[in-house]
Amino acid sequence: MKTIWKVLFWIVIIGLGLPVLGILVTLVLSSFTDFGSGGSVQTQATLDGSPSSTSPPDDLSDALSFFSKLTEVQKDSVKDKYRGMLVEWTLPVWDVTKDGEKYIVQTSSDAPISIFCKVSAETAGAINRLETLAAGNPVTCKGLITGYTLGFVNISPAVLTE
Repeated sequence: MKTIWKVLFWIVIIGLGLPVLGILVTLVLSSFTDFGSGGSVQTQATLDGSPSSTSPPDDLSDALSFFSKLTEVQKDSVKDKYRGMLVEWTLPVWDVTKDGEKYIVQTSSDAPISIFCKVSAETAGAINRLETLAAGNPVTCKGLITGYTLGFVNISPAVLTE
């Protein structure tokens, strides 16, 4: 009798767990597919413009917070307001990873907003700077908000400014 319950338990765990895991992985991976190429002349001209925001806005921070008192409709409205905007935010580094020829700078969740800043390093100096960033160091990311992933703001294309 115990064997039947064990088998049923594992069938339920696998039957529910695998689809949920698959959905989560799909959501995370799909959020990175809309990142721009980052190297075109038009992109560079866009990044050379004046940013709309130089510090993370409170309403966006609230919309991305787990404990937000906003409804989903209100959160979507706030997030849509900032999508496509050029921003330049200085936040503490959490991690730096490499994705092909691009680097993804992830900022600390201790900051008002956390970001994934996808940077194309085109010079040896830029590559060296990205590869020597340490956790906790402040970094200024300038780029376009393309979306949101699990409470993080996706910024791409982007450059690191001084």
